Amino acid sequence: MVGLRYVATLSGDAAPFSLGITDLEIATIGDGVQLYATNRSDGGLSAFDISSVEAPVLLSQQDFRSGVTHLATPQISILHSDGGPFILPVGMTQSYAAAYMLGDSGEIGAQMRFASQTPPPTDLIALTEVTTGPHTYIVAARSGMAVPSVYEIGADQQLNLVSVAQGQTSGSDLTGLTGITLGGGHYVLGVSPVGNRITSYRVGNDGQISEVATLDSLTSGLGFDTPHVVSAVAVGGVGYAVLGSAGSSSLTVLRIGADGRMQPVEHVVDNLHTRFQGVSALETFTLEDRVFVLAGGADDGVSVMSLLPDGRLIHLSTLADTDATTLQNVTAIAAGWAGGQAQVFVTSETEAGISRFALDLGDIGLTRQGGSGPVAGTAQADVLMAGADTTALNGGAGGDILVAAGQAGGALQMSGGAGQDIFVAAHNGQVLTIMDYQPGLDQLDLSLFPMLRSMQQLQIESTGRGARLEFGDTVIEVVTQAGRPLDAAHFTDANGLALTRYSPPSEPDQLTGTDAGNLLELGAGGGSAFGLGGDDTITSSWGDAYIGGGAGNDLIVGGAGNNLIYTGTGSDTVQGGTGADKIHGAGGPNRLFGNDGNDWISGGAAGDGIAGGAGNDSLYGGAGNDAIYLGLGDDIAGGGAGNDLIVGGAGSNLIYTGTGSDTVQGGTGADKIHGAGGPNRLFGNDGNDWISGGAAGDGIAGGAGNDSLYGGAGNDAIYLGLGDDIAGGGAGNDLIVGGAGNNLIYTGTGSDTVQGGTGADKIHGAGGPNRLFGNDGNDWISGGAAGDGIAGGAGNDSLYGGAGNDAIYLGLGDDVAGGGAGNDLIVGGAGSNLIYGGAGDDTVHAGAGRDVITGGPGADVFVFASAAQAGVGAGRDVITDFTAGIDKIDLSALNLTFVGTAEFSGTNQELGCVANYVIGDIDADGQNDFAIELWGGVTLTEDDFIL
Repeated sequence: MVGLRYVATLSGDAAPFSLGITDLEIATIGDGVQLYATNRSDGGLSAFDISSVEAPVLLSQQDFRSGVTHLATPQISILHSDGGPFILPVGMTQSYAAAYMLGDSGEIGAQMRFASQTPPPTDLIALTEVTTGPHTYIVAARSGMAVPSVYEIGADQQLNLVSVAQGQTSGSDLTGLTGITLGGGHYVLGVSPVGNRITSYRVGNDGQISEVATLDSLTSGLGFDTPHVVSAVAVGGVGYAVLGSAGSSSLTVLRIGADGRMQPVEHVVDNLHTRFQGVSALETFTLEDRVFVLAGGADDGVSVMSLLPDGRLIHLSTLADTDATTLQNVTAIAAGWAGGQAQVFVTSETEAGISRFALDLGDIGLTRQGGSGPVAGTAQADVLMAGADTTALNGGAGGDILVAAGQAGGALQMSGGAGQDIFVAAHNGQVLTIMDYQPGLDQLDLSLFPMLRSMQQLQIESTGRGARLEFGDTVIEVVTQAGRPLDAAHFTDANGLALTRYSPPSEPDQLTGTDAGNLLELGAGGGSAFGLGGDDTITSSWGDAYIGGGAGNDLIVGGAGNNLIYTGTGSDTVQGGTGADKIHGAGGPNRLFGNDGNDWISGGAAGDGIAGGAGNDSLYGGAGNDAIYLGLGDDIAGGGAGNDLIVGGAGSNLIYTGTGSDTVQGGTGADKIHGAGGPNRLFGNDGNDWISGGAAGDGIAGGAGNDSLYGGAGNDAIYLGLGDDIAGGGAGNDLIVGGAGNNLIYTGTGSDTVQGGTGADKIHGAGGPNRLFGNDGNDWISGGAAGDGIAGGAGNDSLYGGAGNDAIYLGLGDDVAGGGAGNDLIVGGAGSNLIYGGAGDDTVHAGAGRDVITGGPGADVFVFASAAQAGVGAGRDVITDFTAGIDKIDLSALNLTFVGTAEFSGTNQELGCVANYVIGDIDADGQNDFAIELWGGVTLTEDDFIL
């Protein structure tokens, strides 16, 4: 875990002017790193070399000249001119201002001589430097003036006044200034303790300064009082200012927009576990992409915090004063990288000396926000922040900070791995499981929970492997690394609630662009923004926003609120955000992304790209050839006009095609797809899907899952998938192809072709005439009213012709066949079949196995094309209802001579009748080579045969 480690205190001859130090600055001049200090008017300036981890070396000192009096708390600034760097103390007055050049090693040199006609004002109380292209400006606050002035050092060391900000010119002083550059814009932030305000100013390339925005304690409702110090820093391209207020003992974090406006995102107040009461000293320190905030005040110590990419502060450690340190009534803090480590210097109002600390950061790892599924860190000290779709944070080795998502988050697992980790929970109504908590080493931070001020507000239950904590509808399951129980006493306010935070209020904005391309950023209160002309970038953050793109190709980015967004006449890109957004597309083609939340999106007249994201979304293409991608929730999608592509996601979706020829790819859930217009291509893919085609000839495929597929009107092609599917052809001449499951298939009113799959299918014919193939599996097939073609295939099938003159072909198994009404053709297969001709004049061809054949009413013909088809002995075929004089037995393929009841001659191929059998001698040896059994005691004549 990040913490301050005391090294030594500089005092005595090693640190002159070390009593009552009011400001510290770290600079890099030449090949070294330097520390500069100033104290009150009875002292002077000191310069130290801190390039090594060894003790700082005093480079030089400079006492203040006589006649110096205080205007404000003395400060120092390291500035630059054509002659090199120089140091300028402010906050005191004298007959002339004393600035000093800095040497090649950073030592304090000769007094800097400004041109006599343009000396610096003698009433400066705060400074910062701004560089814009070739110009370096000094932005200064003067005693008795409420607005800053801009100066530039010209030729011959002339200090020229360039501009003065408009507004109230007298009254509440600005006692702190800091600069920041964002998106090519240069801004200065000024704080006024008496005015109880912070103001942002823009400095143009020409040095002209203008006010951008002001936040005061009274009207903003932020709760800060007597702001005294401010520090600005950029995190991942986003600007933040940390405001320290003495009267409220608070730190306020403001997000600085690319236009210089300020948005409150964090407000924390000192408590018994931190040490910044009456904030008097503040420092921000950046290493790689990590920002650390150090604050101290009247309660004798320093607190160290991490500034997250979203502007929230996480408490890391607090160090109290000891006899060895100078942390009593802290007046100044400086931090920098020197000698291969982060060094921190702290001074006191009452104790002489400069205390030096090492800020132990470990190996800085990655900083990552969001991510779907499990998110992994490195073996270093990582910061991992969960998003709405994150299921796990795995820190790995190193001292990690793992942060749960807010209201948009879901159930989450955290694993810190080796190292001293901080698990930051969120009050989001979900279950957070910490998998490897190390008591006494790791920390559980609950400071993000609103209105949680004491661990006694929690319901804490010891478990066999750790503990279960509940606050409202949020549950935290803590599993210790050793698998041992934790009792309630383990969870203390000092560890879990080290920061006391309050959500800052905000007001809605009303922003309007111009005909040029504008950057419009809505603050935490949301509001409205309209781009008008140009290629605009419009962003929202926390509140509900109403956004219109206008003309131009715009980028619109929603935030955490529920936004209403209208694209304009150009080709816009919309990113919805985490709330429930409503996005209306126009112009185009547009790219419309709902992202998190239950969103509603409608495309315009052009071909748009639409994606839902997380949440249960409603997505409509509108006119044009659209591409619609459903997300993680249970979504509704409609194609509209045009030839659209609709791709399902992880949820169970309801999808409607439009008037064009659409392609639908269902997702992994149980989708319901309604085809219209067409012809369409409709794919269910994974899940138990329901698909219905439209009026045109559609292509429909089920995929995995137990699907229900219906063709509708038109000549459809329906392909069943891996599950036990139901299919219906509907109107039109359809093709239905079974898959791997046991399917239930209905033809429609047209002439359909059905190919059963590898399972045990059940096929109902209607309309027709149809072609019905069972293929593999033990199938059941029934024809309809027209003359159908039916084939069983492999397996033990049941085949029924129904009405009409059907053709039924038995397959490889032991099949059952029924012709039904009509003059049917039934052809036996390889198995032992049970065949019913049904009503009508049927023709039955015996197969290779032992068949039992019932012709049914009508003049039936029983065809045996070989002796093997008739069989012999126990394998002989049976005709159960042969009627002499009406039915016939066709043996024409065998070339036999009828001999009636006489014995075979042994010289010819002969056919005879014995009792209830028809027998035949095929090879003229006088022996019986086949037999057909006839039930019912039938007397046959030659006329009953076709020979």
